[in-house]
Amino acid sequence: MSSEKYDTKDMRMIDYLNIMATLVYLGTIVLFLIKKPAFLYSPAKNQPSPKLEKFLFFLILGAAIFLRFYRLATLPEGLHQDEASNSYEGFAIANYGIDRNGYPYPIYPITFGSGGGNPLLIYTYALICKFTEPSVFSYRCIFAVYGTLTIILFYLLLHKIYDTKTALLGMSLLTLMPWHIVLSRWGLDSNNIPFWSILIVLLFYYANQTQKTSLYIITSILCAVILYCYGSATFVMPFFVLFACGYSLWTKRITIKQLIYSGFAFLLFAFPIAVFYFINVFDFPAIVTSNFSFARFTGNHTNSTFLAFNAGLPKALLENLVHLLKMITIGTQDELWNYVPGYFTLYHFTFPVTFLGIYVGFKDVLRDFKKRNYNRHALMCCMLLGTFTIALFMVPNINRLVFLWLPLIYFMVLGFYTLGKYSRYLLALSLLLFGLGSVSFVKDYFTEYGTMSNFLFMKGYGDAVVYAEEIHEEGTIIYSTYENLASPYLTVLLYTRTSPFDYIETAVYKDEDAEFKIASSFTHYVFGLPEDITDEKYYKNIIIISNTERERFHGLPYSQTEFGNYTVLEYCGD
Repeated sequence: MSSEKYDTKDMRMIDYLNIMATLVYLGTIVLFLIKKPAFLYSPAKNQPSPKLEKFLFFLILGAAIFLRFYRLATLPEGLHQDEASNSYEGFAIANYGIDRNGYPYPIYPITFGSGGGNPLLIYTYALICKFTEPSVFSYRCIFAVYGTLTIILFYLLLHKIYDTKTALLGMSLLTLMPWHIVLSRWGLDSNNIPFWSILIVLLFYYANQTQKTSLYIITSILCAVILYCYGSATFVMPFFVLFACGYSLWTKRITIKQLIYSGFAFLLFAFPIAVFYFINVFDFPAIVTSNFSFARFTGNHTNSTFLAFNAGLPKALLENLVHLLKMITIGTQDELWNYVPGYFTLYHFTFPVTFLGIYVGFKDVLRDFKKRNYNRHALMCCMLLGTFTIALFMVPNINRLVFLWLPLIYFMVLGFYTLGKYSRYLLALSLLLFGLGSVSFVKDYFTEYGTMSNFLFMKGYGDAVVYAEEIHEEGTIIYSTYENLASPYLTVLLYTRTSPFDYIETAVYKDEDAEFKIASSFTHYVFGLPEDITDEKYYKNIIIISNTERERFHGLPYSQTEFGNYTVLEYCGD
């Protein structure tokens, strides 16, 4: 679903404002570079009093909580297929001890057959399911909490590196950032990565400052834990660890002995997932016990995620580089579950100040690197370099590049900080434009975004399934459309609380060896309407259709009960 569908006068007005704001930001940076003031860090003067700092901190935190929890269960309305997948896996493991592929307590649930799950998330939700019934709110609440905690950790990092004013500024920017608001309000597998990545950077920074072995060990354990969050972490984190540890050794902030201790802790906690990948890479059989299991993938997700290493690689890398530069500047079209048209991730117009921050940050790090002096921006430079290195070889979209956006926001803060040292008026103008963009975004998100995204989140389909299940009679079938739906079998599994044992026994897949295993039927559900569905031989069954298909059933003896974008048809003849 493209943003072009929503090219209204209001959206065109946003485009004009983006152009104007971008020109102002570019002009501001040009003025700054012409004067070329000193870039070195210096503490800001006139810091707020402790009481004022506390007041502002909780005021911003309150705004962050509101923007992430308000209407959490209904905006976006419905449930995305990945949300349904992870929710059901958590429910199944909590109540039956197996996932939907039949593995008891899998180290890494393979979900669709080729991955796509988040073990840490799934087991967190399994724990929640021990105390409450699955719901949209209970699942999304995990991400809203993660998002709120990320803002607090970002504040702590900036407070340690800069000063109170800059920390409060950065906290405000992250609170109002479109990418982070969208990410915190729905449950994609990758959406808890920012919390774990900022926690790792913060603890690594504290470890560099104190040089305590215990902190290095804790940080290394977290570097292993994040591998259980999302597939791209498996590739990004080794580069980050390599850059960060190499830099720490060069600047004498970590000893070889500490590195060995930390490496041992990392290997210990990463061992289970390493065994899982070893089994799948080298085609060993799955390991299954009653208490844990190492599953085998049934499909390959690599080809649709990474560039092919063939003769076309150089051209593909160049195209990827161009696409990445567009993504972090003017933005590119992506799936609507990742962004809001007209705003993109970090607002279209902010990239000049972000690039200024990157320039200043890397300039300072390189200057100190030559002298073997530690620089406070180094860890974020390492994270940006690690992410960007992997991103060049990855088919890009916003959620796959989830490690990228927080470092960019960090350097945006550095860019604003640097501007403020040059001119308070240019800083005030830049922040005023950011504030106006934020007001516009919040308004559009809470008024327009639900309409834009309702088909992506299958608004009303879960309620339609519950109703169809209530009126279903034994021996009959519930036929579900595929129109405006994605993997509807997952929503049915979750909303009907189907036992994974019943699902495994009855499931029929479209293609057992496909990259994503999709069920075409199980128990009394069939997905995809037969061509002759209007024939009277189907009258005794229940049919779920998209509202866009109503005309096809006009004049037939069905009562129609509408749920959002979908309608349940029940035979009402003799």
